[in-house]
Amino acid sequence: MTVTQQIWDGDDCPRVLCDGTLQQDEAAVECSECGETWTHHTDESEHLLISRAGKIVKRKQRVLPDGGEIDAESDRVDPERLPDTYTPAYVDVRGQGPVYVANYETLSSGWVSFTEWRGREGKLPPHRIGGIREVRTEHYDQSDEERVYVKGKRVADADDLDRAQPDDGAGKAVVADD
Repeated sequence: MTVTQQIWDGDDCPRVLCDGTLQQDEAAVECSECGETWTHHTDESEHLLISRAGKIVKRKQRVLPDGGEIDAESDRVDPERLPDTYTPAYVDVRGQGPVYVANYETLSSGWVSFTEWRGREGKLPPHRIGGIREVRTEHYDQSDEERVYVKGKRVADADDLDRAQPDDGAGKAVVADD
């Protein structure tokens, strides 16, 4: 008998205009709100959520089967190798001040979904958001080979790039109260 791990249960729907959560069974992953379905695949290092068109829409690192520890930095978002869909920004959280995030999306409900540089995800209600200022990014060639072009995306400003690096836990954690 094969036991399927519920890797995606409870995760946020990857669709921008949906606030639903994912529910997984053996055959598919479905959003509780919009009803969209995806397939899931596991390779050597990560779990993949795949659209009907075959596009990878979400990734999750695998937990080692031997129980080995995963480096805490492995979930971090690298500011010099941003996913193409990411939009880094300063989110002004009322009562807390500006928080630098690797990615944000404004959902149809007005809530803001975000990914911190250390890889943690969260959501904030509209009344907690004072404003959002996007950080400039640039596309560049990641390849070291002459005849190969690999499109990359990174934070463009050197100061913003430094702020996205590890800070030994002294950074602000975003706290949502409702």
